[in-house]
Amino acid sequence: MFAKRIASVTAALILGSAALGGTAGAAEPKPSGRSCTENADTGAVVCYSSLEKALAAAGGGIERSNTRAAAAATAYTLAILFKDFNYYGESRVIWNYSGCPTWAGANLTGGWDNVVSSVKVYNSCRLTLWTGQGNGTGVSFTSHTPDVGWINDQASSYDVA
Repeated sequence: MFAKRIASVTAALILGSAALGGTAGAAEPKPSGRSCTENADTGAVVCYSSLEKALAAAGGGIERSNTRAAAAATAYTLAILFKDFNYYGESRVIWNYSGCPTWAGANLTGGWDNVVSSVKVYNSCRLTLWTGQGNGTGVSFTSHTPDVGWINDQASSYDVA
């Protein structure tokens, strides 16, 4: 009986490990929750039920043609902000048609003031998170960062260049 129980627990652990993606170094974690897009040129914000849907609406991904815009237009993802560490939680996709370097900035509104914990930065951009609305102390990022450090849950505005 005891041997059967150990075999059952071992099997459950193996199956559970496979369901969770196996070992460390497995696929990147997926964000959960609502995702909004923010057009860095116009400031227009539209929200979707997932990051995948938001990226598709913002031009199809990180750097792809936007089929809803003129054929020559290309949409660029500049950065993605996440409410939780390690790219989890709700997300906000910042995009435009010109890519970087270009300057774009905004106050973090709509539930985004003082909640950013991780960021992804694309297309040779520099994202700066600021403690104040359009000013304050800032920290810049040029790559994916799973933990924004001391500015965690303190950013009130951003700029991308």
